[in-house]
Amino acid sequence: MAPRADARAGAGGAGGAGGAGGAGGAGGLRGLVGDALGPRGALRRAAFPWLLWAAVACVGDFAGAAIKSTSIEDNGEPKLEPEPIVPFALVLLMRCAAGLSGALIADPAAPGRGARAGLLVLLAGAAVALPYAEWREPMKGWLPPAVLGVFVLPVLNVASKRLVGTSLPVALALALIVRVAEDSYGWTGPNVTAPVFYLVAMHQALFDAEELLDTRYSDALRRGIAAREDTSLLPRFGAERAPAPAELAAVVTRATHVPRAPKRGAARVPRIIRPLTTIAVLFYFSTELPVSDTLNFVGHESTEMMKKLGKHQNNLNKNPNDIDAILAMQSEMNIFVRKTLRAPIVDYMAHYTGAHYFNSVYEDHHATLGLEPDASKSQIKKAFRTLSLTMHPDKHPNDPTAASRFEKLQRANDVLTKKDSGISYREKLAHETMGVLINALLMLQFLVPSIFVACLFLAPGNLLEPLIGAMKAKLGGKKTSGKGVGAGEDLEGDFASATQGRTLAAAAEARLMTGDCRWWAQQLAHADAAAAAGLGGGVERYGERAASELNASMKAAGMSPADATEMKDKARAEVQKALEGLRGSEARKALWEAREQAGGVYEGLRWARTAALLSELRASPGASYSGTPWSQAEEAARSLAAPAGEAPAKVVAEGLGSAARDISGAEEREAFLVASLQAFQHRVGGREKSFSLPKIKEGKKHA
Repeated sequence: MAPRADARAGAGGAGGAGGAGGAGGAGGLRGLVGDALGPRGALRRAAFPWLLWAAVACVGDFAGAAIKSTSIEDNGEPKLEPEPIVPFALVLLMRCAAGLSGALIADPAAPGRGARAGLLVLLAGAAVALPYAEWREPMKGWLPPAVLGVFVLPVLNVASKRLVGTSLPVALALALIVRVAEDSYGWTGPNVTAPVFYLVAMHQALFDAEELLDTRYSDALRRGIAAREDTSLLPRFGAERAPAPAELAAVVTRATHVPRAPKRGAARVPRIIRPLTTIAVLFYFSTELPVSDTLNFVGHESTEMMKKLGKHQNNLNKNPNDIDAILAMQSEMNIFVRKTLRAPIVDYMAHYTGAHYFNSVYEDHHATLGLEPDASKSQIKKAFRTLSLTMHPDKHPNDPTAASRFEKLQRANDVLTKKDSGISYREKLAHETMGVLINALLMLQFLVPSIFVACLFLAPGNLLEPLIGAMKAKLGGKKTSGKGVGAGEDLEGDFASATQGRTLAAAAEARLMTGDCRWWAQQLAHADAAAAAGLGGGVERYGERAASELNASMKAAGMSPADATEMKDKARAEVQKALEGLRGSEARKALWEAREQAGGVYEGLRWARTAALLSELRASPGASYSGTPWSQAEEAARSLAAPAGEAPAKVVAEGLGSAARDISGAEEREAFLVASLQAFQHRVGGREKSFSLPKIKEGKKHA
């Protein structure tokens, strides 16, 4: 099984579709071939172990098919007629169809989709037609698992990853399908691959969990990196009313945003568990299923039997018509089969795999007659007479299956009531059970270790992949990328740069300066409107104050004259619209008074943030900011923060302290605090005589 060709942009864009170029683009036919056979995430991981399985399954089963599929030459000699091209051609066609289907699902709008769809229809038609070619009957049992493993599962993985972001539902459904199939087939025929399905499902589920956690980790890093440009953190104010102190405190607090570093430990858990669980599954099958021990036991018994048959063979070589020798050889073989099947280890494996029941000879004769297994001979005869009257072909002239059903009824009666028929049936059943069991054991002995090795060392997502990736990166001089990380990306390095103290301080101060510009532009527009309305009461003085603060904020923000004019015009328009919605001069006067009071609160909150910065800096370990100049600066800032009120100032201080603690490393935390204070001092300048920030020398201790 396998995960999707990532449908998320951060994890490879449209996933597999981009892997081979576009069929309709520059790639042309080469692009189509690349789509069909190229290494596309989900399909590649799914197809690799299944191609191995399909090859082994086809070869192993076709060996039996070739022995059974014989014809007679003119000279009377048997002739083997294998058809190995058919199953291998089917697997190849299904793999190509899966690749094209994955490309269409991963990126339906990609160029060349018409060519992909056309080639997919052609390949699908050829794949459907192949099973109706000269395919030997035993091979048809492998058709369902071949289609499931090589085509259905990879395509479902791509679809699942595109729709829900993970193929874990497909892994769960796979395990459920295999479990249900065990009740119908045991571990015989095509379902001999049940352990392989379990192993691949488990491996894929853990791989998907690891990939999902890695993608979440990468997304968290990207969100942290993008937080610098997050416009939702910018302070915004409505001109139609005066914000409450709590609202202003929230605006000031939100501007200081420190992305929390995501923890990658969870993503490493499946990475560690996956190989351990794979080994545990192999160990379980090795102990629970003594395949090698059973084959060794059967081989030893076969050797002993061949020694006994050798004596009778010598007699046959002397006299080919020696009936006694022929009967003796048949008897020895029957004894060997019965004795071998009665051995505990063989009997255990025959029942475990279902070889006793899931074969071409076994029939539940009691069930055919509608009886319990402990029915007496008289009950058997009575049931046969009753059923034969109703099931005779003469009673059903229009039913083509009536004859075969009546023959099955007769066989059941003969086997259960006639000694010779019973002995013949049991001998055929024993030989068929032995043949099915040996075939299952041979397949299990090769398949399980092969898929185990493929999962751990060969398939995409194997244990060696990180090492190989690191070696390639080292040789190519590039940094490795994890799951969900684009080529050349260094998300952890970018996140570390984005969360450096000075970077965080610059982002926070830029937001606050933008907020200052917006706030004082609105305050100036309100003051001008109040002055024009003749409200008096110090409006002109407040207007001058607002203009001074606005010019200082715009200068600190590095705003161009054109941008400054645009912001002022926008603020005037917002205020004018807000005032037009008010009725009467009293309402306008009330709004102005509330805005004037809010202006004092906002200014006080900016000083409250400065006091909090100084408090955090003075408490910083490893550097001394506890001298008198620092305590005086903090006291001055607290005094200037008084108009904000105790509760809003406390909210700002707690928010600033929480953000500072989220910064990793004492040095980066100190750099954030220092840079924030320097930026505020740059905006305030010497206009506030009661506040003086001590001179800070980079890398020096301060007393």
